[in-house]
Amino acid sequence: MISALLKRFQSDSLFKNSVYLMMATASLAFFGFLFWFICARLFTTEEVGLATTLIAATTLISIIAQIGFNAALVRFLPTEEHPKTTVNTAFILVTLAALVAASVFLIILPVVSPKLLFIREHAVVASLFIATCIAMALNTLKDSVFLARRRSHFIFLVNSAFSAARLAFPFAFFAFGAVGIFAATGLSHALGFAIGALALVWSFGYKPSLRFDPDVVRRVWRYSSGNYLASSLNLIPASVLPLIIMENIGAPEAAYFYIAMMIGNLLYVIPFATTRSLFAEGSNEEARFTEHFRSAVKIIIALMLPAIAALLILGGFVLSLFGPEYAAEGATLLRLIALAGLSVSAMSIANAYFQVKKDTGAIVAINFVYAAAVVGLSYALLPFGLSGVGFAWIIGTGAAALTGAVLYRFPFNFTARYKAISYEIWIRYTCAIRYRRARKKGPRRTILFYPDLPKYYYVHYTIAHELGLDMHNNLERPYDLAMSFKDVTLRKADPAEEELLRKGRFINARARDISKEKVERVFSDVFGYGTFLDPRTFEGECVQKSNENAMHDGTVVQCPREPEAGYIYQKLINNQDGDRVADLRVKVVGRNIPLMTYRTRSAFDRFDNTQTSTMVPTDDYLTHNEQRKILRFCEVMGIDFGALDCLRDRDDGKLYIVDANLTTGMPQPGVHLTREEFEVYVQKFAGAFRDAFLTP
Repeated sequence: MISALLKRFQSDSLFKNSVYLMMATASLAFFGFLFWFICARLFTTEEVGLATTLIAATTLISIIAQIGFNAALVRFLPTEEHPKTTVNTAFILVTLAALVAASVFLIILPVVSPKLLFIREHAVVASLFIATCIAMALNTLKDSVFLARRRSHFIFLVNSAFSAARLAFPFAFFAFGAVGIFAATGLSHALGFAIGALALVWSFGYKPSLRFDPDVVRRVWRYSSGNYLASSLNLIPASVLPLIIMENIGAPEAAYFYIAMMIGNLLYVIPFATTRSLFAEGSNEEARFTEHFRSAVKIIIALMLPAIAALLILGGFVLSLFGPEYAAEGATLLRLIALAGLSVSAMSIANAYFQVKKDTGAIVAINFVYAAAVVGLSYALLPFGLSGVGFAWIIGTGAAALTGAVLYRFPFNFTARYKAISYEIWIRYTCAIRYRRARKKGPRRTILFYPDLPKYYYVHYTIAHELGLDMHNNLERPYDLAMSFKDVTLRKADPAEEELLRKGRFINARARDISKEKVERVFSDVFGYGTFLDPRTFEGECVQKSNENAMHDGTVVQCPREPEAGYIYQKLINNQDGDRVADLRVKVVGRNIPLMTYRTRSAFDRFDNTQTSTMVPTDDYLTHNEQRKILRFCEVMGIDFGALDCLRDRDDGKLYIVDANLTTGMPQPGVHLTREEFEVYVQKFAGAFRDAFLTP
């Protein structure tokens, strides 16, 4: 068994990094345990309570100051073109944020916690507070750099070093009471960051500098902003509860709470370390995320159940080591914290899952429920003392875990919904203006869409308004032009469509099949080469995706393997462009290619539908022969109006058509295109449509 574990440790990156992160967190917790054991023996419970409350506030500030870069570095650093500049930018920004946040906290102290006002009374203590906030923020952030590089053993070594050194500091600062405990904490974090920075220099060639790259901020902010809010919400309960307890019950009770929570965090090491490693593995190997996800769940369950049982049995004894008053006042609280280990594990797994999936809305929702439930219930249950806070903790973490389970089972996609609503309001407003403007210039004309009307997010909707066309799908009403519109892969024969075709031009009438198999057949006939392969005989990586159109479910798989029903298998085309992958979206209107866009997305999100794009000249990216073959491809497919997804293989230089779309969506200005490009896009597309189908 030991040999099997050692073999897995050497070969399984998730398992190895999880072990190192557990060891790192366990090291912090163990030395933290010894640190507070020493403090409990050297200082009064009131001094310990004041110090723990101050440290909790500092911890909250340090997380707020990271502005989400702790998660963003893990997610994006593996693919950054200039990682050293990215790290320097993050360190500079976090330092400034910590300085500002700490200063604001000192200003609002009379409102937040009057009992901590003593730290404002002396410039030295106030400066110590600000310096500690900065040191703690940077020390936490440096762990993200190691984690992004999948070098968790450095986190273990560095954390062990500064945590061990921390044990000597309470003796040195004994005469300063609560401030002495706080000074010991600040000095240890400063030491930890210094050691970590040296390790970065030695292991990765990192060079500290004041070089700041604004592009780094812009690139990661859309991702980190949600995680920033989520991280802050996640830390609120553990950081705010000591303040609430001290102000409403007393400083000794704050000490009892903090020590019980510290011991409980020994238990939480397991899910926190495993899910952090899961996040890192998912960011580096997204194609294997499902495999890593299942493995993480198994690791957590196998370790958590016996650990919870051990803490339930031995928790009172452990508390007694700090003093009989800690055991008497905190035993029930500690047992409740231990029982909450299952819900905390589920919440951690949910957070890691949605982090990799980049569903920041779900992450914020989970942590909002957690923060609101724990803090709100703690206030309500304060009359029951620390036991009430314990029940608030277990109920709040359970509510957050349930929220994660519901969002996993029934994805709400908060971020996507918000963007969609904002886009719909904007596009409907601008289209109304376009329609009124076009009506002043030309005759009143009508287009029949059959059987469905295009919604606002389809390019057809905007083009119709740009040209001043009325739209309907009623076969009994008059029309000037008919167009087939049904967002499906296979369109069955319809007598009504045959009648429309006999009456006059019916756009896309013949394009009844746009499946991947049909696209491949026509493409290989026209171009003389194809993309499909047999997964049973092919050796190496290939692409597996649904035969249905617009599923966006592609994934890279290893062959040989048995094919799955409903899926096709294509060669893995090398369309790498730096740390991104690129494709060409070719627009076809009639027998012309009026425009095309060059689209890129993260290499780790190869099949994601989120991309950036820019309009490019057709002749710069397609040869005349390729353009001729593309139009021939559309003719055989029956595509009069549509968009093709094309990839350029950097190994053989060939162009590959991998998808055909009849119901193409409208790019979002400010997301896919700039505002200026969007206007040009609409005008060119609409002009080509008018020339091809509305001009006699």
